[in-house]
Amino acid sequence: MKSLIVFWILFLTVIHLPLDGAFEEIPAGARSVALGMTGTADEGRIDAVWMNPACLATLDNWQVALYLTRPFGLKEVSHQTFCLGRPLFKGGIGITLQSFGARYYHEQQFSLAWATQIENQFSLGLRVRTGRLAIDRYGSTMAWMMDWGLLYRPLPRFQLGASLTNALRARLGQNRKALPQSLRLGIQIKPAENVKINLDLIKDSRFPVQIAGGVEIQILPIWCVRAGFSNQPNYLCGGFGFQMRGWNLDYGYAIHPVLGGTHHISLLFLDISQ
Repeated sequence: MKSLIVFWILFLTVIHLPLDGAFEEIPAGARSVALGMTGTADEGRIDAVWMNPACLATLDNWQVALYLTRPFGLKEVSHQTFCLGRPLFKGGIGITLQSFGARYYHEQQFSLAWATQIENQFSLGLRVRTGRLAIDRYGSTMAWMMDWGLLYRPLPRFQLGASLTNALRARLGQNRKALPQSLRLGIQIKPAENVKINLDLIKDSRFPVQIAGGVEIQILPIWCVRAGFSNQPNYLCGGFGFQMRGWNLDYGYAIHPVLGGTHHISLLFLDISQ
């Protein structure tokens, strides 16, 4: 009964919002969630592409990522993502498929991304997305979006990232309502070989600046722990990762002060070409 009440609150809220609330930025992996929804300055993993397409520039093998979550235990707002990436010349390419919602409200997105390295310090990335929104008894509509990303590595253990979603300000629906833009700025610091610290600033065109941070500590060669936070909305996050030969298993848990906690699980398969 509690889950049903929470679902209808969320559903009625979505239905009565303008269409510019569609295709919001959603994490594509449990690792990012455990790190407080950060990852703008991350690289080398295909599941970071939703934060910054420039991350593809340093892929060194074929990768496949699968991500599943059911926010607040509600199947009606479940979220699944599939990512596939590979190196290409001095960079990498990737495709992603993403699904959010269920019968009454359903979003689907497909994207193609490409990134390249400029010397060894800079990476540039571009992602083109198409999204379809379907609302029960209201019909469906589609939109095309474009995202940009940049990574800069001034020092071996310090890097900067920036990304802009919906750079061309795509429009949706019969009234051609402009979808929101989001600017992300991030840093990643590695104070030790087994420690990474992320800090992101996110500015959605509709909301105040969001601050998010996270830390990852490699306890053992096959095991790491993670913790993070974010505001606007407020979340406390944590999780862990197991890294075996050829694959990673990541788990994240995010706690909302009102709606409760959500489990996040993702699998990353490495070097699938062999």
